[in-house]
Amino acid sequence: MKRADRRRPWRWPLRAWALAACCAPLLACVATPAEHFYRLDNSQGVDAPAGEPPGAAGRPDDIRLVVGDIPDSIDRPQITLQRGPNEMHVFESERWAEPVRSGITQCLASGLARELPQAWIVTDGRAADDKAPTLRVTIDAMEADGAEARLQARWRLIAADGAVRVSERAFLRRKITAAAPADAVAAWSAELGELAQAMARSVRATPSRP
Repeated sequence: MKRADRRRPWRWPLRAWALAACCAPLLACVATPAEHFYRLDNSQGVDAPAGEPPGAAGRPDDIRLVVGDIPDSIDRPQITLQRGPNEMHVFESERWAEPVRSGITQCLASGLARELPQAWIVTDGRAADDKAPTLRVTIDAMEADGAEARLQARWRLIAADGAVRVSERAFLRRKITAAAPADAVAAWSAELGELAQAMARSVRATPSRP
C-alpha cells in the first residue's frame, strides 16, 4: 500500500483540478447576473383628450425636433431609479438598448407624427423647408421610485428667424407598482407620449408662419 501511494501522488491534484473546472461555469453563472435591455416605446400611443382627436387641424410644415439637455442621472447605459431623497440606485445589469437621448427623440417624434399627420417631423436637422421651425425640448427630470414615475420637460417653438413662438413646460406623473426598471421604462414611455400630445397642441395653436 505504501508503495502504491508513492507511485501515484498526482491523483489528488488532478481530481481537485477537474472538480474546479466543472464548478467554474456554475460559479460564473451565479456571480454574473443576466443583462436585460430596455427601450422607450410609445408606439401604442396614449388616449387623446376628450373632444380633441389626434391630428385635428394638422400642420403641413416641416418641423425640426431637437432634444437638448437631459439629466446626467439618466444619460448613461445603466438604468437608475430613486431610492430616497438623496439616493439613486444604479442597476448594472438593467441597461438601455440605445442611447437614452435617441430613445427620447424617437419617442417624441413618433408621438408628434401621430398628432400632426400633415407635418414632417425631422430629427436630423435636414428639413426640406428652409423656413421650418424648430421644436426644442429640454428634459429637466426623468426619474422614478417605488410609487411613481415623473417626467418634467420644457419646450420652445422657434421660428426660422430665431423668434420664440411658443414656450411651455409640463410636469407629468404616473403611478407604478414597484421600483423596477421595466415598470419605470413603461411609465416614461407613456409620459413621453403625453408630452408629445401637449407639444402638438401648442404647435397647432400657433400659426404656421408669422
